Amino acid sequence: MNTILLGTDGSPASRHATEFAVALAKATASPLAIVSGWVLPAPTLAFAPAFDVRELEDAERERAERAVRAAASAAKKAGIDAVTSVVAHDPVDAICAEAERLDAGLVVVGSRGWSPARRLLLGSVSLAVLAHAERPVLVVRSDVPVELEHPKILLATDGSPPARRAAALAIELAQATGWPLHAVSVWSISPTSASSVSGVLPTLIQLARQHAEDVLRDLCGEAEAAGVELHHRVAGGPPAAAICEEAADLQATVLVLGTRGWGAGKRFLFGSVSNRVVHEASCPVLVARSIKPVRLSQSREVAAAAH
Repeated sequence: MNTILLGTDGSPASRHATEFAVALAKATASPLAIVSGWVLPAPTLAFAPAFDVRELEDAERERAERAVRAAASAAKKAGIDAVTSVVAHDPVDAICAEAERLDAGLVVVGSRGWSPARRLLLGSVSLAVLAHAERPVLVVRSDVPVELEHPKILLATDGSPPARRAAALAIELAQATGWPLHAVSVWSISPTSASSVSGVLPTLIQLARQHAEDVLRDLCGEAEAAGVELHHRVAGGPPAAAICEEAADLQATVLVLGTRGWGAGKRFLFGSVSNRVVHEASCPVLVARSIKPVRLSQSREVAAAAH
């Protein structure tokens, strides 16, 4: 696996992500890079006296340097020599730019847990990275445990192009770590379809279940060709809830799923399934994308306002 990039700000959420990033780098024998970005908010630059701005810049720079040193120290204790960088730039841009520069295999970021009232407010650095990064992003929430004693990978798939990208990533991860790979494919019938064509509902259910089974059958072939044993099952119900339930029952170490790319007008609007899973899953979530998003410069105002 290519370089694993950890974005950190020294917060408790970042320390939680550091633990996972270090464990993943060790399990995959991958290089680990650590980056922290710092920048003063625009109002501070506009209204603070010049000497105060310099002091504040020094304080922010020192905070970022401490964060990087702490993460590098944790890696060192695990026998990993990490490459570090501190960037005088917006943290989201700093992480995304460093991921491109290093050709990172994935980006790891921490995030605090979200209350139900904030689940649609994507104002954190971690979710902005998830929206902007052109690499797979692993979100490690501070309110979920990191299961490393008996690690397991869970792939959620529906056979779509984003899901196939996620499947390739999950198989690669299983190859690199030796962790068992599990997969779930969820079938569901929308309430609108069920009410409008109730006479053929049994047929729709059968077709939906058959599609899920076909997806897993094809996936088994791909995993077998890669030398990876796949444990799988079909589940029914609302996809996000069923995926989260499967992750909880399995006590998964990481949940892998795909999501479509976002256009400029939808940069902070995830698909409903991936959005809910990132917010509600009982384990870290690794999101693979099907296409690259538009460039950061096209919507930095949105990210700055949200952050």
